[in-house]
Amino acid sequence: MRGAVDTARDREIAAHTGWPVPLEQGRSVSDLRSLANGLVAFRILDQFSIGVVLLDQSARVLFANAAAQSLAERGNPLRVDSGVTGLSPEHACRLGDVIRSVLKDTVVRTVSLPSSSSGRPLMVLAAPVKGDELDWLDLRHLRSPAVILIVCDPGSPAEIPASWLTDAYGLTLGEIRVARTASSGATIADTARRLRISPNTVKTHLRRIYEKTGTSRQAELTRLMATIGLVCIGRPVLQCAG
Repeated sequence: MRGAVDTARDREIAAHTGWPVPLEQGRSVSDLRSLANGLVAFRILDQFSIGVVLLDQSARVLFANAAAQSLAERGNPLRVDSGVTGLSPEHACRLGDVIRSVLKDTVVRTVSLPSSSSGRPLMVLAAPVKGDELDWLDLRHLRSPAVILIVCDPGSPAEIPASWLTDAYGLTLGEIRVARTASSGATIADTARRLRISPNTVKTHLRRIYEKTGTSRQAELTRLMATIGLVCIGRPVLQCAG
């Protein structure tokens, strides 16, 4: 007989995946372990700032991580619920063509979709998925995943907690503010104006930032911040004053 812990675990899995809460009869220890491992996998995917969506053969959503589910909250027309919705007929047709192509020809395809939040289009990568490719995630109870969508929003700022940058590189709060602003593509003059400091102060901060992070120019710093920003563990983000 299963205890309350198992029931709570099943309900949490159901909340993440849309699976019904399993019946008590016919459940084995290995079934429970597989479901628990699947939940761990989902939690891991929820820590990424890029959207991850699994679709079945009918393009119905089997799983969407937190970043994918929050697209609409950030002002994007793309919504992920039981399906991928919210797009204009033109863009819905384009995405549908890409998904059908992936299902038919088992090739990787990409498509750009509008983003009302930043004006910079979303980039969606669609790739075929075979059942054995998900074995490492132990998602054997997931019904027939066929396509994985990776949704990148280049206009979404990298929400990196200040404590991460302080712990890893020893950056001060002032340096973090400059690093965040400069890595968004702002010039020295723009950074100075936004942060209400002098251009010389920005240059001084940047020299120290480059030294501490092992970068040598703004483009390298931007790549570093973008890479760190792929992970979004520990919401809400610790903001710097200013």
